[in-house]
Amino acid sequence: MQIPIHAPPLTRPGIAPMPAMPEAEALTHDWNKYRDTILATGGVDRMIRTFDIRAPNQGPLAILQGHEFAIRRLTWSPHLSDVLLSASYDMTCRVWTDGSAVGQSSAKTPADTLIGGERELGRMGMHTEFATGVDWCLFGAEGWCASCGWDERVLVWDVRAIMG
Repeated sequence: MQIPIHAPPLTRPGIAPMPAMPEAEALTHDWNKYRDTILATGGVDRMIRTFDIRAPNQGPLAILQGHEFAIRRLTWSPHLSDVLLSASYDMTCRVWTDGSAVGQSSAKTPADTLIGGERELGRMGMHTEFATGVDWCLFGAEGWCASCGWDERVLVWDVRAIMG
C-alpha cells in the first residue's frame, strides 16, 4: 500500500477544499498507540499529517502546521490517543492534538474522526541547535518526555508545563 502524503486533506462541510501539497521528503513517522490504523508523518515541508490506512487515498485526516523548519522526529503519546510530540530543525519541540479526541469512540469511517480541532498545544524552545529526537516516558506521571539535539544535550521536561 502506498499513502499519497501530499494529497489534499479531506474536505469539511462549509470549507473549500485545499489544493494538493508540493512534494517534499518525509523524514519521520509513527503509529498511534491507541488507534492502530492511524499513522502520522512529518518532514521537510514542516507539516505533520495524520492518515487512516483504511482509506489511504482520501488524503490526510489532519494537517498540523507551525514548525519553521523540517520536522525531524515525531511520536504519539503512550497516554493520550490524540496527542503527539515533534522535534524540529527550528530548535523547538512541540506538543499537538490531532483533534480526534471528541467523538473518537463512535467513529465509523476515517472521515468521522476528523473534527477540525487539530492544533498546537505548546512548545519547548530550550535547545540551542537542531532538535533531532523526542520521546515520551512510559513510567511515572504522564507528560514526561525527553528530547535531544545537535547542542549535545538531552532535556527532560514535562509536557503539561508548556501546554496552554
